[in-house]
This record gives sequence, C-alpha cells and structure tokens, in this order.
Amino acid sequence: MKFMKKKTGSRPGICLLLAMGAVLLVCVNICASRLTSLLGLRLDMTGNRLYDLSAESVQILEELASPVEIRVFSTQEDFLPLVAEVLKRYERAGQGRVALQYVDPYANPTLVDTYLQRGFQVQLNSIVVEGAHYARALQLEEMFELDQSGNAVEQLNCEQKLTSAILYAAGTESPSVQFTAGHNEHVSDSLMRLFEQSNYQTGRVTLSLSALPDGTDLVVIASPTSDFSREEIASLDRFMAQGGRMAVFVEPSSAALPNLQEFLREWGVGLTDTVVAEPLQYTDANPLSIVPLYSAHPINQYFSGNQLYLVMPSTRALEQLFVSQAGIRTQKLLYSTDRAYDFTDVNGEKGLFTLAMTAEKASDAGTARLVAIGSRGLYSDQLLQSETCGNAKFLTQVMNWCTETDSAVSIPPKNLSGTPLPVTVGQVLCLAAVLVVLLPLGVLIVGLRVYRRRRHS
Repeated sequence: MKFMKKKTGSRPGICLLLAMGAVLLVCVNICASRLTSLLGLRLDMTGNRLYDLSAESVQILEELASPVEIRVFSTQEDFLPLVAEVLKRYERAGQGRVALQYVDPYANPTLVDTYLQRGFQVQLNSIVVEGAHYARALQLEEMFELDQSGNAVEQLNCEQKLTSAILYAAGTESPSVQFTAGHNEHVSDSLMRLFEQSNYQTGRVTLSLSALPDGTDLVVIASPTSDFSREEIASLDRFMAQGGRMAVFVEPSSAALPNLQEFLREWGVGLTDTVVAEPLQYTDANPLSIVPLYSAHPINQYFSGNQLYLVMPSTRALEQLFVSQAGIRTQKLLYSTDRAYDFTDVNGEKGLFTLAMTAEKASDAGTARLVAIGSRGLYSDQLLQSETCGNAKFLTQVMNWCTETDSAVSIPPKNLSGTPLPVTVGQVLCLAAVLVVLLPLGVLIVGLRVYRRRRHS
C-alpha cells in the first residue's frame, strides 16, 4: 500500500516568509510610534480615563486668545509619568498655543530665583503656568486628592488645576467675589476653593465695619443665622442699584431674618418655613436629600446635554412673589416634583415647590442679577467634591450667569479606584421590579412554554 507524501514548501521559502513578516511587524511598529509622536494617537485604557481631557478643557484650549507656557521644574525622566502624560495631552490639544517645557531647577537656579522674587513658590516638581499677563504656580501635591484619613491618594485632580491655571494665565483680569461675614455665615472650604479654582479673587467683608471694596463683581451671602442690620441692607441696596450681582443661600432655620427677608421680597423672592421632602426623588435613604428638577433657564442649559443631577440636603421652599414688577423679572431655577411635601407637616401643603430662583433688573448703571437658593447642603464639601453629582457644575454655571463671564470652570476629580454609581430610591425600585419580578417571571413563562411544547410533541 502506497502513501502519497504531502508536498510542503521549501525551507528557503519559509524563511523568506518569516523574514518578511518580521520586517512588516517592525515597520508597523515604527509607523505606529511615529503617528503617536506626531499626531498624538494614544489610547487611554485606564478605567476612569485618567489621561483623557474633558470636552470643557479641549474647548478652552481651542479658544485661547494668547499663548500659554507650562514650565515643569524637573527633568522629564524624573517627573511623575501619570501627570507628565496629562501635560503632553494639554500641549497637543493646545495646537501650538500651549508650550510644554521641562526645566532642571538645579541646573537653572537663576530662573527659580526669578519666580521666587515675583512671589511664586517654586521648588522641585513645581508647575508654573504663565501667560502674557498672569502666572500661577502649582505643586505636584495639588494634583491629587487624599482620602478622609489623609494617608492615601484617592483622586486625580490635575485637570481642574491645570485648566483653571491656563484660563487664568491667558486672561487679562479676574472677577472679584466677596463673602459677607458677621452673621454666622457658613462657607464650606470646597465652596471657597471652587471660586478660587474658577479664577475669582475671594475675600470676606463685614458690612457693619466697612463698605464693599471697589471692583466687587459678586456678593455671596452663605446661609446666615443672624439678621443683617438696616445699614447693611442699605449697603446691599446701593450695590445692587449699581448693577451688582448677588448669590444668597438660605437654609431652613428657626432664626428670624426680617431685614434680609424684606430685602429679598423686594426682588420677588419669598422665604417660607416649608422644609421640602420627597417620597421617591431622594438619595442616601434620606427624604430630605432631594434631587431637584431643572427649569428652562440659561443656567441650566449645560444640563440639557449632560445627564447630571443635583443633591440638595435640607432645603427650604422659596416663593415666587411675582414674575415681573417695577422692572424686576423673576424666574424659577430649581423645583421639586409634584409629590413633594412639607417634612414638618405631613398633612400640609403638597406639590411643586420652588427651590431656587433668579431675579434681574436692568438700569442705566447695568443689569443687576440675584440668585436665591434654599439650601446650604448644596455646597457641602462632600457634594462639591463628588464626581457623580452635578453640584459643582451647577454652582459654576451660577457664577458664570451672575458675572456674565466664562472664567468659572469645574472639572470633577477622577477616582483612581472604582467610581460608585449613585441611584435614587425610584431607580432602585425600578431595577428591583425588573430584576426581581419581570426577569424571573419572563424566564418562568418561557420555561413553561418549552415544557408544554415538549410534552405535547
């Protein structure tokens, strides 16, 4: 019995194919490397997209009116790779308007001394963002957020810091915000930091002792628990008559604020004693931590294309006293669902409650603007630092609307670990209905149909 031998290729031919394959692989690798260096074709495979720039940062870089230089006081080889990669992406997205330079501080002590004489704190691993008129020095430690214990790095915050610094360095002036003091106001550290990161010059003013500084663009009254005097209210009236801008936070409180209340009534904002609770639209298993609804307002335009929700713990209902009167136009900003109720009186009023509103008045001196919000917890440290809630974004939009600028920027930090998924009680019930009831019921029905078919076949 004869067996036919299978014909195989010659050994030189096989070697040639292997050599051609190896050369092709090397060429593809070289081309990919060149494209990466020339066009920035790099894929971010991290779970939370640590290296990718947000659309907000990209838009700011594309609209830069003047060039900005980023100087890193370290050798490129010794600098932290994670932040170095983010800096590369800023340079590429800047398309020639952002220049990145690494400076060895030990080899260039004169440059370091120049910045020190200008009042900047510059040391090893410092990052200086400089434009034509302004500069800002950042430290490597600022690029990260620590956990509550302060011992472990939890979040990457370099995009917020760098984008804010670039926007500041490329600008010509910074708006000024003054927080009132002397009435036991509650200003969270994160709220103050949000203004500073948004390139505002911040300060505190006690109106009973001094007048508002010249050049004040925005006054913030942050949840006072004692009333303003008539003289202080008169100072606020003069500020608003000159086209001033104001943001007022008024939490539920047993303290009487008749003078402040009367001032707000003149602007069409009424304060009620209703503490708003929601039967379903809440978080953290707390009916008082409500998730408000957005009205059709310019401040809320950002949220029409970005699915983010706010959390408002312990909120006082406001009353829209009029829509238009004496040249003042008011508009609702946030409101509750129609199933909301008064937590202090379950049998009391139910329905749509106004949670935040705005007022405007045009005059020869300019257009005065006021925002009133019935919650202090809206700007708590926890919620402003949250990556999943839109509180910081919302307050950023409030700043921009009040001052009619785009200097405010809010980019949430990116978790270095997994990001929790927040859901409301209503969403939990919907998921439970689908996963616990509908899905098993569907499987059971399909199983019964298959069983009946097989039994009768």
